[in-house]
Amino acid sequence: MRHLPAALLCLTLLLTTLPARAAAPDNESWQTDTPRSHAESVMTALLAGDAKKGFAVLFSKGRYPQNTLEKIQFDYFQQVNQQGPPIAYELILDRKAGESLVRLKYILLFKTMPYLFDLYYYHTTGGWTLKTFTMSRDVKQMFGD
Repeated sequence: MRHLPAALLCLTLLLTTLPARAAAPDNESWQTDTPRSHAESVMTALLAGDAKKGFAVLFSKGRYPQNTLEKIQFDYFQQVNQQGPPIAYELILDRKAGESLVRLKYILLFKTMPYLFDLYYYHTTGGWTLKTFTMSRDVKQMFGD
């Protein structure tokens, strides 16, 4: 019986913190649903060798013609067949135009050749949308704006 007050105190403290913890996932998802988190998810999946997941994540933030999606994936798999799996990635450009437009440039590093992802995001009332992007093996594009 002498432990009952301490147990009740612990239970009260636990119950008072539950609403704050329950709200945390919503706040976290709002903070993590950013262009950078989206792009990092794509790069992480590709680096892990899960190209299917990487492209599913990439294409989840916009609408694109099917032939464009097929060509991009074909080019990527050609790179993997020639170079082997990617070994790392780097963010080489992070630029904003106001609060609604973001441009991110990543290079996915292969054994002897980088692969460029140039991603343009627009903030809509429904969240961030990937408006346009390019993927390229052209090293010169990695230096240009």
